[in-house]
Amino acid sequence: MLLSLIQIKCLTLSIPRMMEIQFSAFDSEPYHRCLYPGGNTPSARAAAGLRVIQEREHTPQQEVVGCVDSDTGVMVGFVKWIFYRTERPESSWSKREKVDWWGVGENENKEMKRKAEAYLETTEGTRQRIWGGRPHALCALLCVHPDYQRQGAGTLLMHWGMERARDMGLPAYLEASFEGYPLYKKLGFRDIDSMIIKADIWGGGYDRVYKAMQKDF
Repeated sequence: MLLSLIQIKCLTLSIPRMMEIQFSAFDSEPYHRCLYPGGNTPSARAAAGLRVIQEREHTPQQEVVGCVDSDTGVMVGFVKWIFYRTERPESSWSKREKVDWWGVGENENKEMKRKAEAYLETTEGTRQRIWGGRPHALCALLCVHPDYQRQGAGTLLMHWGMERARDMGLPAYLEASFEGYPLYKKLGFRDIDSMIIKADIWGGGYDRVYKAMQKDF
């Protein structure tokens, strides 16, 4: 399979396929299910797509790149990188994201909203504690459709952002999922911190530990 990269300029046209990839890639990830309750459903995908569009509107430093099967033209994965090239004031980097991409009505939805905000509190709090307003390149999301995993798409997408970060003189940073961790280690990222999601937040029988990782150039 021959792979190529494309910069996604018009999110509206690409969102349906991006969400198909994202929900298939993270179908078993509790973090994802907490942010977008209901599983891989049209309403959950619509909510996730809305969040992507909102992020683009509020984060001009963000770039979204897709990986395409050149033989078929089908997008097989995508990555979101945010390049913070200059020092940011605390009023900018200390803001916390609000879970407003899906409605809150029934008690169950309110509880899911609370859990989603608890997840974000942990990950965003770690990110803010490590970086504050210092310049860095953030790999905010990497996902490859399961049908195309372990064929080089993830590595290609990561190399694109890593090369950009190196050219800008920025350290690269990410928070690793369990599935993505081996790839990031292979690419030279090192553990710099841990994030613990308590069992009562994600609804499992044990605390989950995610790794904050960094690569310097």
